[in-house]
Amino acid sequence: MDFNDSSTYRAEIKNSTTERIFVQGYDGSTPKRDVNVNTEISLGRQLSNLGKTFSDWEGAKLYLFYDSEGTLSLVVPDVDVGKEGQYMEYQQ
Repeated sequence: MDFNDSSTYRAEIKNSTTERIFVQGYDGSTPKRDVNVNTEISLGRQLSNLGKTFSDWEGAKLYLFYDSEGTLSLVVPDVDVGKEGQYMEYQQ
């Protein structure tokens, strides 16, 4: 995965029904665990793209939550695993 790639998408943020998802730190920095999320970011139409890493995320669902230490985490689909319902966590 090349984190120098970038894409810009239209997005909608909403509170949704609480859902339990499986997350792990993108670099192994956090243990694998289940978390409850209810703040959903839905990616819409792609506006620009530089690279291949994030070029096909239209329709993807990302989530925000506060972890047990009170920091904000963003979770995105785990592209390396390729399984629905597994996410990578990026902490504030």
